[in-house]
Amino acid sequence: MKKKPDSNSSPWRAISLVSLIGADLVVCLLIGFYLGRYVSDLMNGQPIFIAAGVILGLAAGILSIVYILKRFTEEPNG
Repeated sequence: MKKKPDSNSSPWRAISLVSLIGADLVVCLLIGFYLGRYVSDLMNGQPIFIAAGVILGLAAGILSIVYILKRFTEEPNG
């Protein structure tokens, strides 16, 4: 008997996962940076807000990546 190929082992699925993770992290970091820069400009140019924005953006990106990995690795309902 031939084994049916697993749809989860497609190289295109792996490429899309890696691309999605990279794009998600970059977008979250950029949003954090620009929000931090905006708050820094409101507070007379204190750079700590830029650093805080980048750190919060990184945290949001990591949480988002965890969610993406959970979605990609869960078993289909069929």
